[in-house]
Amino acid sequence: MFIAINRITAPAGAAEHLERAFAQAGNLQGMPGFLGFQFLRSTREGDPREYLAITQWETRAAFDAWTKSESFRQAHQGSGGPGAPTARLDTYETVD
Repeated sequence: MFIAINRITAPAGAAEHLERAFAQAGNLQGMPGFLGFQFLRSTREGDPREYLAITQWETRAAFDAWTKSESFRQAHQGSGGPGAPTARLDTYETVD
């Protein structure tokens, strides 16, 4: 299994928009190899707010295919600019 964890830091002004955007993120369900999704908000309050967007995939190839898809482009359009959240992607594979 391949796990992608996007660590997102959102300034107070962007946190509510970010939460709404991820609450409506249903475009993964039809992607080949997609297994699951979780969106977590840190219990540590303050500015900026920290989040984890965790996706599970059958393989890295399935994840890579999603990142090259039209669904991915649509989900991420307009996500940059001043005051926008910043993100760092970490990836993992399960160890058998």
